[in-house]
Amino acid sequence: MSHSKSLTRRNFLKRLSTGALTLSSFETFSKFALAETSDLPVRVTQTGNPFLRENWKNPFVRDGESLLVVVEGKDKTRMLEAGIEALGGIEGIIKEKEAVIKPNFVSPQPYPVTTDPDFAIAIANYLKKAGSKKIIICDAPGSDLYGGKDRKFKFHKMFEKGEKAGVEVIATDSMKKEEFIDQKRKEWEANPVISVNRTVLKAPVIINTVVLKKHSAARMSCSLKNNFGTVLQTLRTNAHIKSSQGEEGMKFYMKTISEFADAVRPDLNIVDANSIMLREHLISLGGEVKTGINKMILGGDMVAIDVYCAKLLEKHDSTFSADMVSITQSYAEKLGLGTSDLSKVKIIEITA
Repeated sequence: MSHSKSLTRRNFLKRLSTGALTLSSFETFSKFALAETSDLPVRVTQTGNPFLRENWKNPFVRDGESLLVVVEGKDKTRMLEAGIEALGGIEGIIKEKEAVIKPNFVSPQPYPVTTDPDFAIAIANYLKKAGSKKIIICDAPGSDLYGGKDRKFKFHKMFEKGEKAGVEVIATDSMKKEEFIDQKRKEWEANPVISVNRTVLKAPVIINTVVLKKHSAARMSCSLKNNFGTVLQTLRTNAHIKSSQGEEGMKFYMKTISEFADAVRPDLNIVDANSIMLREHLISLGGEVKTGINKMILGGDMVAIDVYCAKLLEKHDSTFSADMVSITQSYAEKLGLGTSDLSKVKIIEITA
């Protein structure tokens, strides 16, 4: 293969910075990624606990049923306020505590490819009013090894928006191992060790801020998949490589989505589905923006939320069917992240 057509480490990192790598590119890069992940040590975290979110429970439950709130409207701030109120409020879990908002800034492309930056700030402002003592907006969509860790945040003007709102904004370097904490749970079948963003994992309260998208590899990106961005890049890359290696490789990838979500276990998930992405998760890959959905879905049960949102995506995208994500959802249910049976969920539909 000529040098001009080969995928060098430098070329791979350059492509990774755009968020638009093909699966074949991931496979070619496997010698780099697997070399860094195959010998990851299993070690106890600084607290002596190998699984920091072990005691997590869904805080939004009523009479033994998970609450799932669906808000219809056009004003996102009003929808957010009404949705959290319908859940019973958030003061009980947020007051006097630090909270991390985990957005999706996977690419320098606008909402709904990525989180609406103004909505991320609106969530932060709401948490302030609810009594949070400190709020951080944190994601790890890039690295100084390729394009710069701050580049995608700068595209969305997140640093200046955060400064104006009095909210700390952190773009973690996705390749810097010391910024991640190794987590281990014996129930994980695909990944014996998962390295999770230190800033996210050490926060007492985690808010998962989600956009709904069709996704070529994951089939759908929603509350479970959004946790992918909290994990060390080499582990993400390894999962993408596996997804192109036949049926077993795809099962590994689908289970990895659930395991990454299990390692984080957000307290509240907020799906901004005012607009959604059809056909693909990036406009640059052929994705289409569908406006006028005007929904926001909130709750602590990631499985129920994803089941609901899969039906919503299926309604609008002829290239997607809900059964495409059944492996991910059933495995997430097995790990204790929620229920896939919406008859066991209290769905509250309101207008704001």
